[in-house]
Amino acid sequence: MHEDQERVKVIRDRTVLTGTLTGEGTSEMTHEQTLADFPATHAYNVMHALADHFNCEVVER
Repeated sequence: MHEDQERVKVIRDRTVLTGTLTGEGTSEMTHEQTLADFPATHAYNVMHALADHFNCEVVER
């Protein structure tokens, strides 16, 4: 993360099993899933909201 970012995105890799084209067996397919996408100016507020939701504390450095 850079200080001059315009947007913050939280993503994760997600692996799903899909059927093959021949119908025999399955194959794993991994793709990125966006969990959050918001303006960087809101990052601090989002961090505090997540901490409150999970009953955690934000400690500033």
